[in-house]
Amino acid sequence: MYGLRMAASQTRAFLHLSEGAILRVQGPMRVSVSEGQILILGAIYPRGSELRIARYRTYGLKALVDSKLEIYMEEGASVEAPQRDEEPLDMWIYSVDHDIRRGCRTFVILGPTDSGKSSLASLIANRALLRNLRVGVVDGDVGQADVGPPGCVSAAVISNTVLWLREAVPRYMKFIGDTTPQHRESAVVAAIVELLAKLRLRDNIDVAVVNTDGWVRGEAAIRHKLDVVNYVEPDSVIILGDERLYRIFEVEFRHLPCGVKLLPSPRIRRQRTREERRLLRSERYRTFLAGSDRRRLNMREIAVQNSCLLGGLQLDRAVVERLSRILGVDVLLAVDSGDVVRVAVSSDVDASRLDVAEAVVGKKVEIVDVRDAENLIVGVIGHGGQLCGIGVIRHVDLRTLTIEVETPCSEEIRGVVLGRIKISENMDAEYGRVRHCVL
Repeated sequence: MYGLRMAASQTRAFLHLSEGAILRVQGPMRVSVSEGQILILGAIYPRGSELRIARYRTYGLKALVDSKLEIYMEEGASVEAPQRDEEPLDMWIYSVDHDIRRGCRTFVILGPTDSGKSSLASLIANRALLRNLRVGVVDGDVGQADVGPPGCVSAAVISNTVLWLREAVPRYMKFIGDTTPQHRESAVVAAIVELLAKLRLRDNIDVAVVNTDGWVRGEAAIRHKLDVVNYVEPDSVIILGDERLYRIFEVEFRHLPCGVKLLPSPRIRRQRTREERRLLRSERYRTFLAGSDRRRLNMREIAVQNSCLLGGLQLDRAVVERLSRILGVDVLLAVDSGDVVRVAVSSDVDASRLDVAEAVVGKKVEIVDVRDAENLIVGVIGHGGQLCGIGVIRHVDLRTLTIEVETPCSEEIRGVVLGRIKISENMDAEYGRVRHCVL
């Protein structure tokens, strides 16, 4: 029927769809409804509507009546007529509508990477909005975050129809500090439960949707997702495109009021490359670090969470000076953390000298290079102990116990939460993850 794919920088197309016709559209493009009425992700767009489909996003578009569309396609965009059963739009809508009519009000969505979880979360929100229900979404994907910045669990109230959860404005955030939930599972679960409670208590939402990351392979991943469902206590669990995962969760949670469902993923879907995922995260960093100012903070006066240096017992100056001579570098700070002495430096240390240092202090010595803290993403705690946003450490001075942080947070800063993500100087790209101890 249709098979338009971009070759030039921009193409303008006019399409006439008969009632019930479905197209698969991939951005970037702009769609205007000249006549009729269309459906995307459960949202209805009547005549006169204009919508933007972002790069990397693919949707099933259905004509509810005979309709005419004007489409402006940019490079990389395409419009295709799917084969039968390639687009699960009708099945998704039928299942979600059925659950909402039954009184299901809390949904958890699980599935592999690029299975359509974010799209289904948007669809549930859109179908609930059609019934004038108040909707909240918790985004538990710390890697490919849509609602908030990478490294955070975020929550938003959805007041208008959405094609992508990135259109939502985060109302609450919890800083996890990593772009993978692995080894941070309990923090992610706790954050999801906390933000869900805030949406219910403070915003009186009727319908809650919890979206999760695509880590579903291996025992640790399954255990993590089981914990998410156990602690959220949803009405419905929806598994996208993974029958093995469905069998596990159906056995565990068939007692839920609306049970566990297996819904198909779109049969033709674009798998993002690692580079595309990196670029999407970079866009989020730019968004949530825009308008940053440099703030100089006294670490004696603010909370510093996840620090391995500041909570220890400082060794006296004579020991510090002796360690400096043994290690051949300027030791900035040395602290006894119980079973280990951590020594802070800002230059390279000859590892062969550690044995002598350990003999002096009588414990294992661990070197902390504070240069690793520069360009580190941190959570910024503002008024009332709430996360105000994210920031980037630009300078650390352990002599004066001060740090300089670039952040858009304009409130009084009450604390910072150290993470493991490092970002480039111009704040537009990750360039690595650090070990657990940098400050």
